[in-house]
Amino acid sequence: MAKFSTFKLTDKGLDLEYKAQAGKTLKFTRFGLGDGDLGTTPIKELTALKNEILSRNITKSEKNNSKVTLGFVLDNKDITEGFYWREIGIFAEEPDTKEEILFMYANAGETADYIPAFSSNNMLEKYIDVDIYISDVENITATIDSSLTFASYKDLEKLNTTLNEALTEVSTKLNDTITEVNESLTNTTTQVENEITSLEQNLAPKPFSIETTAWVQNEATQLYEAIIEDNSITENDLADVVFDSTTYSIAEEAGIKGYAVEESGRIRLFAESVPSGLVSGKYVVNRGAANG
Repeated sequence: MAKFSTFKLTDKGLDLEYKAQAGKTLKFTRFGLGDGDLGTTPIKELTALKNEILSRNITKSEKNNSKVTLGFVLDNKDITEGFYWREIGIFAEEPDTKEEILFMYANAGETADYIPAFSSNNMLEKYIDVDIYISDVENITATIDSSLTFASYKDLEKLNTTLNEALTEVSTKLNDTITEVNESLTNTTTQVENEITSLEQNLAPKPFSIETTAWVQNEATQLYEAIIEDNSITENDLADVVFDSTTYSIAEEAGIKGYAVEESGRIRLFAESVPSGLVSGKYVVNRGAANG
């Protein structure tokens, strides 16, 4: 891997830094890449790369105190002949003349990386960040190629962390919701089953039997009355009473009426005389039928 020397200011770059410290805007424009040997040439005297081969737009610009991080995409999509990437320059705009100048420069010497020519089997794409340090300059901008802006590894790592946290939160809420729904369904199912059971029990015929001693004469009506006890019955219900075939003749002989009075907790039956024996049968309660 190439080991570039520390970026150094050119003379024009130094002049531009002085202007920036005095309040002018320091605007970076692009990166230049080449294969030139620096030799004995002082960097401060350079106004261009020794042999520039590639020009790459700036895709990232961040400032943190005196450190400025600039990024670009190194690819070989327009390289027809491979070369050794030995030199790199950062270009900026001179605020007074608006001309482009070579602001900083670095050279990798013999450690240069080989950049191959483009082919379907040999495609290159790297995201390069470069840190430079500039003192006492507030107004720093860069010409950003938004079409080539890529997230850095740290950006992606931060985004990945945020996404994982969001997914965890959503997953937790989803699981809580599923648990609540399941609990609600279970409770609802139990409630419905209980209601069905209760309804079935209410609709199912219930047996009764009345001894002869249970019949008591009502002096006002001169009819004999007997009670079928059932705590579930209210005055709003109607009961259908049917006698068993074995005691039907006894009920008929006693003149047991075909109607009944439903009161809270009981059904009152009426007869013209005390039955000669036990009468039995079944009854079905029609809930709320008295109001229908």
